Parts: sequence; structure tokens; C-alpha cells
Amino acid sequence: MINVFIVDDEPKIRRKIRQLLDWESLGMEIVGEAEDGEMALELAQTLRPDLLLVDICIPIMNGLELVEKVNHILPHSVVILITGHDEFTFAHQAVKLSVFDYLLKPVRQEELEEVVLRAKKQLEQFSFQNKYMNWANNHLTKNFTSIRDRFLNEWVNGQLSEIEVREQLDFFNIRVPAQLGMMLIKVTDRLMIGQGFKEWDRQLLLFAVQNVAEEIVSSRGQSLLFRDAKDHVVVLMHVNDQTNFETLAEQVTMSIEQFLKCNVHIIAQQREQWCGIPNLYGQLVQEMMVEEHWSPIVLLSKKYIDTHYHLETFSLQDVAKQFQISPAYISRLLRQELGATFIDYLTKIRIKRAIQLMNDPSCKMYEVAEKVGYSSQHYFSTAFKKIVGISPTEYRRSGANPIDVLI
Repeated sequence: MINVFIVDDEPKIRRKIRQLLDWESLGMEIVGEAEDGEMALELAQTLRPDLLLVDICIPIMNGLELVEKVNHILPHSVVILITGHDEFTFAHQAVKLSVFDYLLKPVRQEELEEVVLRAKKQLEQFSFQNKYMNWANNHLTKNFTSIRDRFLNEWVNGQLSEIEVREQLDFFNIRVPAQLGMMLIKVTDRLMIGQGFKEWDRQLLLFAVQNVAEEIVSSRGQSLLFRDAKDHVVVLMHVNDQTNFETLAEQVTMSIEQFLKCNVHIIAQQREQWCGIPNLYGQLVQEMMVEEHWSPIVLLSKKYIDTHYHLETFSLQDVAKQFQISPAYISRLLRQELGATFIDYLTKIRIKRAIQLMNDPSCKMYEVAEKVGYSSQHYFSTAFKKIVGISPTEYRRSGANPIDVLI
């Protein structure tokens, strides 16, 4: 039912408007009347009518002034002005106030019915649009995360133009920092070790992995986590330097394995240009796909080397002892699957970490050497030049981009 409100200082005109139409048959109800602008404004705030029939020439506050104030408190109401012939020029001012239409006195039944029915149609159309917008907003609110994750998947897969990416980043209120890091987290098994073995539900485990990762990385600043079509948990976050990012990736790995008792594999890298995100994601996916074909012992050995590279006396025998296999056997597997000997891979990891440390100008060269497992700065310099092509001092002086030289 549409609520109608009549504003006119003449009782006989208000009575005539009531009697001219069968308001109920039109789906309308007259909920109130007022004889001046001040009373009309007060009642309009209380009754909140949908349709107002307003005489321009009313005391205290004229009809145009009333409409201007009503527009603020009832922005979706419809106003029909009533005016005499000599007040016709005032009616043109109503256009600026978005008045629906106007009627000339004396008000005729046919004209009143015609304009009222058109007003009803507009109100019904607005009601439908309002319901649809409310439904759309509720749908968006309930499904915000899944809609956002779909965008993030399309973005990293390179399915959107730069303009589309910027528009959707604005829509989801996502601010992308200049320097950001990406992690790809993959569950390599679903066994939870407790009292015996328990097989996790795949989706539940991925949800748990994402929650653990999010709890850790969110404490370090702005971050976004979502799942891709390959069931990787993808982490995008602001990073200050790659050393901290690499350390954070190791912390995420240890936390997931500690709390969820499942093995995960994480590949992490950073970029200084957000528009290179699809390329970075593609590189990490390719790297993950290669490593998926490695044997479990090679994956575990690589993880063990990546964690213990900084130990000065670290050797192939340490790896073999950890997994209770012969040094010759693990050496052969590493060469076959990694394409590198133990010492070559260890050296590359050490130099990679050294480059990250050297981005901090306060870290002295001998400290860098010690932190990556070299007791001698000279030995470190020789190994560095073999991998990078220039000495550590030359590298630091040149200000080379670590992305260009990292393994």
C-alpha cells in the first residue's frame, strides 16, 4: 500500500482530493493532511509518506521550501505540486527540486488519477530496484570472500587487463604495496599424526592450512590469502626485504607442520612491481610442478638443506644420517632430480641467502659470510664469484637487482 500525504491550506481542497478518487482501489491510502509547511514537515518525518500532494502557496513555509526539506528526509518519495494559474512560473522552479509533476487548480479527477497512477508506477519501479539492490548487496556481503578470491585467481592467471585489475582492486579496497612477496603453499600429505594416523578431509585441511598461514603473516602487515584451482594456498603480502620474507616462509612451514601434523611445501619469492604478479605466480606454479615429481626423500632432503645451510660443518653425511640412508644413495638422487650435487645445491642456497643479507647495508661482509655457513670471508668470496660472476664487494657496490641473480 502506497501512503499518500496531502498538504494544502484550504480544507475544501484537501477534502476534494480525498473524494475525487477511490484511493484504496488504486492500492493507496491517505495517511495524513497538513495546512501549512511547518506542520507538513513535522508530520512527514513521522508518517514518512511515499507520495506527497503539495500546494505551492501554503503559509509559514511555502511548498517549494517544503519540498526541498522533504527531499533530504525522504529522498525516495514522489512529490506532485498543486498550483493556481497565476503561480505557474513557480512550478518551473520545481524542476530543480526533481518534483515528479504538477497539477493546476481546480484539480480534475481524470488528471489527478492519471498523474497519481504514473507516480505509483515510478514508486513500484523504485521499490523493485531497491529490493534488487538490497538482494545484490546481501548476496555480495555473504559471498564477498569467494567473489574476491575469484578475482584474485583471474588476476594471477593473467586473465584480466591492467585496467580491469585496477578497477577491481579499488572495488575490493585492496591496496597493493610497491614491494610484495608471494608464497605458494602445497599440502604434500594429509596424514595427521596423533593416536595412530588420521586422514584429514581435503577441504578441511586446506582451510586449516590457510588459517594457520594467515594468522602468522597477518601479524607482519597487509596480506591476502586465497586458494587457487590447483589447491595451492596463495599468499600475497607486503614485505620490507626478502630475508625476512624467506624467514617468514620457513616459519609458516614449521607452524603448519607443528600444529596440523602434515607435510607442506612452500615456494616463496618477491617482486617490486605489482603488475608482474601473473608472471611471478606462473613461475612459482612451474617450480612447484617440477618439484611435485621429485621423490619424497629428495623433497625432505631439500627442505633439510634449506633449513640447515647456515651450519658451518653441514655436510652430505648430516643429510644421510637424518633420513637413515647412505650418502651415496642420497647424492645420486639429488643429482638425478635436482640436477645438482649436494655441494653445488648447498652453495647456491648459501649464496642466495647471502644476497638477501647483503641488501642490508648495515650487515658487514664477514657477518654475511658467517650467517650463511662460511668461516672464511675469502672462501665465501670465492664461492660467491663462482655463482654470481662478480665478488660480493662488487655486487654490493653495483646495487644489482637481487631478482636478476637469485637462484
